Amino acid sequence: MRVFDTYFFNIVDKVCFQETKPYLDHMLAELGYSCGNIAFMLYSPFSKPTERLFKDMPGMKKYYFTESGSGETGVTSFHADWRDGHVHADKEDWDAIARVFAGVPRPYNFSFGKLILDGISWFGDSGESAAVSDWEYDRDTIPLIHEPLFLSNRIMHMRFYNDGKKRNSVSVTIEVTSSDGIRDSGPVIEKLEPWLGKAGKPYRECTFDKDEFARQKELCALHSEALEQAGRSMLPDTPKNDKSIYPEKKLNHVADKYSTEKAFKGTGFTRVKGQPNWLHLYACVDENGFLYEASVQKLSFMNVFRCWIEVSGCNFAVSSDIFKEFYITEEQEALDIVHQFADFCVWVREHYGEKLLADFGRTPAWYNK
Repeated sequence: MRVFDTYFFNIVDKVCFQETKPYLDHMLAELGYSCGNIAFMLYSPFSKPTERLFKDMPGMKKYYFTESGSGETGVTSFHADWRDGHVHADKEDWDAIARVFAGVPRPYNFSFGKLILDGISWFGDSGESAAVSDWEYDRDTIPLIHEPLFLSNRIMHMRFYNDGKKRNSVSVTIEVTSSDGIRDSGPVIEKLEPWLGKAGKPYRECTFDKDEFARQKELCALHSEALEQAGRSMLPDTPKNDKSIYPEKKLNHVADKYSTEKAFKGTGFTRVKGQPNWLHLYACVDENGFLYEASVQKLSFMNVFRCWIEVSGCNFAVSSDIFKEFYITEEQEALDIVHQFADFCVWVREHYGEKLLADFGRTPAWYNK
């Protein structure tokens, strides 16, 4: 098992998109780091950006790709055999790649893109080898929305068509596994914060070899099905897709903060802050290190909501996957359902956790820190 921490930053107040690559290069040099490799992807639903690029830089044609289903085109260093580490651009093309990213969105108006500065020795002994995070990905064409699913010691600069002048997105990934256990990525991030801004809590992810991944995937499917059946038996079966049951006016307490707070009071599930108004999330961690996340989602149409629970650890994630749409005609009915859902979440934690423990083992305390 290999473990990685990823931090996300919006550095729009530090530097504009076009100047980000030299800004990051300068940051790494000032801090004593260096980039071992570069990987990249730029693509658009329209062919004009690619055509313009090849007109200006014919040498970039070797990175051309097209998606047969959507017709989207672009350039990328990711090869079909990316699992073997073939994800990086040729070193003689690094300057050209930097010029391309400096020309986004004009004259190269690619809608999406990622530039990866890879193989950074954050701890002085970090290797350049990438860790595959999804062994099931087997398409022979290049994925568009995400780079091939691997993790490494890197900085990734991201392009999204709708970012405009409000966002300039960068992520930093640090491998924290070592022969002595799990290292603290905090000291590395503290060095980067003057350049990238204040960091929040990292997203921690573990990777596994192919056989272990297959075992986990099969078990997760079985447990998700079991949780779904349990949820269907414990939660009420309400009418669906019947607009005739809509009341004439909006009810006050349908999937709102008042009803969810009341339902989860005393359950051990704590409200997670920072969620949008239409989603209420409650979470807790049990003695096995498993994270239980209960969600209540208000839908956009009148008096309808969904609820589901996900349980995860360092090597699994299973969900009730109920996604029932509760069409409510009376306020008390909504309150009753949310209370029943909270009871179901407590049942999952107290009675189903042991089944997960038997198949996946305990999740170490460091995983949820």
